[in-house]
Amino acid sequence: QHIRKWNRLSRSTHDLSSEALSSLRQYHRALEQAEWHSAFLDLWTLLEFLTNIRNADYEKLVDRAAKMFAQYDEMREMGRHLRHRRNELVHAAEEPEDAEALIYQVKRLVEPLLLLYMRNGFRFRSRDEVAEFLDLPISTIELQKKRRLLQSVMSFRGYS
Repeated sequence: QHIRKWNRLSRSTHDLSSEALSSLRQYHRALEQAEWHSAFLDLWTLLEFLTNIRNADYEKLVDRAAKMFAQYDEMREMGRHLRHRRNELVHAAEEPEDAEALIYQVKRLVEPLLLLYMRNGFRFRSRDEVAEFLDLPISTIELQKKRRLLQSVMSFRGYS
């Protein structure tokens, strides 16, 4: 079943198909790692790519990844914990005892983003558009305010 999906994705022509395919390969390589901490760090690197962060802005990474979930606050806290653990792992010389659990936690953040890229149901044209989407507020009130402002500027410019 996974091979069929892989083949379908490799023939896909949507705007993010090459990013999706390379991300899927990176995901697969990360999970093949013999050392748990290497797998975790590789998955974290993939999360950096999928969230399209720049300059190691890990707070933005955590925020964007958490917005893929209805339980935003809970997932944001988990992401912050993983960010802290990632920083520890980069400087540690030994394998942490909970490395396997860390992998499962970071997978929870990676997989919805990976599916977003693979399906591209919103027809994003670039990773920048994905980032813009993930930077939008989660509050209905804030989203309605943004829509009202966009409609106002469209009207003002004579586009509506």
